[in-house]
Amino acid sequence: MQHDIATLQVNAYLFPATHRIRQKGQDESYTIQRTEVLTRLEQKEPCIIITYPEALTESVMSQEALRTHSIEISRGQTISEKGLIEQLSDLGFVRVDFV
Repeated sequence: MQHDIATLQVNAYLFPATHRIRQKGQDESYTIQRTEVLTRLEQKEPCIIITYPEALTESVMSQEALRTHSIEISRGQTISEKGLIEQLSDLGFVRVDFV
């Protein structure tokens, strides 16, 4: 099957490295761009990805791992501090005095 290059439409996305996100400070556009690429890849949507070598070597958590390592808190829900601390500890967080 041949495609005429003039009629072929493929979306292109930037997949920035996380260190570039930290360098930009509060700019959320890089985080949004990374999320957009990961969503497109999961949907197996044809696309062109523009990225940096260091971005390709970074680990990305699967959706299943994210679900099993998340704590869902709803607006208006009351939770105990002790219970939250236990849940965070179970997920591997370490309590420190300053972040």
